[in-house]
Amino acid sequence: MTFNNNADSDVSVRLTTSISNTTSGNLTFDGGGSGASLNVNSGAQGNFTIGVSTGNVILNDNLAITHNDTGTLAISRGILETGGNRSVTKSGSGLLNFTGASSTFTGGLNINEGTVQGSVVSNFGGANNTLTLNGGTMLLQTNASQNFNNKSLVVGASGGTLIHNNTAATTENSQFATGTGGYTTTLTGNLTVKNYDNSAGADVFSLNQNISGTGKIIFEGNNTLSVNIGDKRLQLGGNNTLWSGGLEVRKGAVLFASNANAGATSGTGNITIGVTSSADAAAIATNVAGTYVNNVTVTSGGTRIVEGQDTGIIWSGNFSLAGDLSYRMTGDAAVVNTISGDLSGAGGLTKTGNGTLTLSGTNTYLGVTTVSLGTLLAPSPVSLPGWDTAGRYSVSSGASLFLGSGFSSANVTTILGTGNLAAGARLGFDTSSGDSVIDSALTGNLSIVKNGNNTLTLSGNNSHTGATTINEGTPTTVAFTAGPPPSTKVSWK
Repeated sequence: MTFNNNADSDVSVRLTTSISNTTSGNLTFDGGGSGASLNVNSGAQGNFTIGVSTGNVILNDNLAITHNDTGTLAISRGILETGGNRSVTKSGSGLLNFTGASSTFTGGLNINEGTVQGSVVSNFGGANNTLTLNGGTMLLQTNASQNFNNKSLVVGASGGTLIHNNTAATTENSQFATGTGGYTTTLTGNLTVKNYDNSAGADVFSLNQNISGTGKIIFEGNNTLSVNIGDKRLQLGGNNTLWSGGLEVRKGAVLFASNANAGATSGTGNITIGVTSSADAAAIATNVAGTYVNNVTVTSGGTRIVEGQDTGIIWSGNFSLAGDLSYRMTGDAAVVNTISGDLSGAGGLTKTGNGTLTLSGTNTYLGVTTVSLGTLLAPSPVSLPGWDTAGRYSVSSGASLFLGSGFSSANVTTILGTGNLAAGARLGFDTSSGDSVIDSALTGNLSIVKNGNNTLTLSGNNSHTGATTINEGTPTTVAFTAGPPPSTKVSWK
């Protein structure tokens, strides 16, 4: 069946009896075993609807649809099959819109060019149907949550795009789920995911299947990250250790979320946060404890965020900071995250939120380190670039900079002389890895805090005006050989 050019208005083909001369009201495509075809040629200049007044579209053979016109080709009835494993393949740059009832063909939907649109999962085929993008786009334009829990997703070498667009002013979450059949996502080429919504709902699109392959995931959302990192996000929840293609977050947020797959949801590939010179906010976040092995690139231009929503999160890959990174932590003060990889580049680092961020790598980034809330722990001087330089780091009032046992008394004296600790800031000493002896004179409007079960010896002539707090260890693990501040300011927790 072919629509040629010179059709200058909208056209509908609607049959009251089937092409195979039955009385069911079906429209049947039968290519005699060689495949059937439906073509809309370039220049047809109209919208076309394929359907029947009653019944369905029946596939006696695989159906190849080529649509090269600028209009829309709609199939207004469900697509059924005979004999099983009948496929639909879409080629051409035009839009194919499935507007009918449930389709049950199981041989796969292959989108090689253009866009295929539907509003419910059943528009895209029956159970066990594989959706393959190999140069084309799948558009889910819906007003209700949709769960692809019986379909695998495959992206071929030519790549593909998946667009999730909520048309209702309500929260709507959709996902590709593993389901009882163990359905998976396989990426040979790159997959672009766009989660768009102009409503106030915090819509989420999830790829919760296990992802494998060398293709990259590129994400674009439309949230600003100004209030909630969860708005219009992409969520990855599978065991993705066989996925090496990496992730690029151009706009919006990607959340790694699965209690069963700690550290595996991010795959093993490189992660890029933001597009260089773009002001669009971009973020990655995780609410699962575990070790994330990815190397991370932070681009310049706009807000760039890594958010830790649980304790025990470790980033073991290296961070390249072309722009500034905000490491934001949620939860209470007991939450601990670690970047054990090296941080380098021209950008800086800002620590926000309660809890402790530990930098345990050899860090050479050139920007400013800002502790605006919570705690930053530097085990040794190589962890905190510019530790001895005025203006290279700052600790806000109420925030804490903790020094590990790798810092000497001379280092502490230098730190106190840089003027980088604001009045009301807290200087902490962490003795988890060994004893520390500090003979520096602790002065100024500072509070002193001790963590760790080894011994901290304060032997300087201390006159700081803030409290001295021992969070870990017994009174005997802190020695004030030169006299502590007034006893009313010393407390053990």
